[in-house]
Amino acid sequence: MPPPISFAGDIFSLKTVFLLAGLFFLLCGNIAAEELSGTEYRVKAGFIYHFIRFTQWPADSFAGEDSPIVFCVAAAEPAAAILRSLENKMIRKRRIKVKIHTEAEELPVCHVLFVSAAYEEKQPDILSLTADRALLSIGESEIFSRRGGIIRFFTENEHLRFAVNLKAARQARLRMSSQLLMSAHLLNGDNRIP
Repeated sequence: MPPPISFAGDIFSLKTVFLLAGLFFLLCGNIAAEELSGTEYRVKAGFIYHFIRFTQWPADSFAGEDSPIVFCVAAAEPAAAILRSLENKMIRKRRIKVKIHTEAEELPVCHVLFVSAAYEEKQPDILSLTADRALLSIGESEIFSRRGGIIRFFTENEHLRFAVNLKAARQARLRMSSQLLMSAHLLNGDNRIP
């Protein structure tokens, strides 16, 4: 039986990830774009792990109490390889199972879907295929939230930030902890990020 989750530890862990992400972008301003993309996705992988950790799915989303959380990745390299590092990480009693280069027919098995900006440009209707599902969708493009995506990464003053589309989260029947929402830019209607 895993140890109980400490409330104070959860806040510390989440704040630590956000602090490290901010420091990374301050210190790495002149790294070449190609190198940055790999490091950027390592930071995003840390964020995504905590997004999953602080989200609750409806009970009917899983076959059993130890069924895996299926994390689908719709992205090319280096993002795909880096996000694969979440494979077999544990969140409570559930192991994360990663599926790379997700195709439309695989979406029904996903609990979490990461869509890179480049992938979304090639397949802009991917989110419409996930409607009415308890799916935590995470993306990067400027219009991701307007298309119904739940969490979107963005950069503000050279810091990696994220926005949460509350309406989309409610429609997906997902509950996000206050610890996660306190660190987010909240969208509820206009879906515009300053």
